[in-house]
Amino acid sequence: MDLYPCPGIKGLAVIPDAQKDSIPVFVRAGSVIPVKRPMQCSDQMKNENTEALIYPGCDASFNLYEDLGDGYGYESGEFSMTKLSWKENERAFSVETSGDARFRAGDIMARVIENKYQ
Repeated sequence: MDLYPCPGIKGLAVIPDAQKDSIPVFVRAGSVIPVKRPMQCSDQMKNENTEALIYPGCDASFNLYEDLGDGYGYESGEFSMTKLSWKENERAFSVETSGDARFRAGDIMARVIENKYQ
């Protein structure tokens, strides 16, 4: 998937380089998008690292929910919630996890995606 920072200027036509087999997706400034590399099933992703794609332009946050993925344990609090935050003025990324820490595995790294259309 190709993600492009959205220029946010009304009336501006942007035509990204896209092949016939891909669909460009425009992302609003001030977005945090957590991604992992593709796997066959969610069980394989449990200890994989997460990359937070940061699209700067304003403050942003994302709440990443994680649980065992196979049952109803979430009903009794068996999950973690990780807040991924971007502070635009400081250009700082932070991670704060709450809940059951057993479900927060792997590292979270941030990558800032600058808008090439500005």
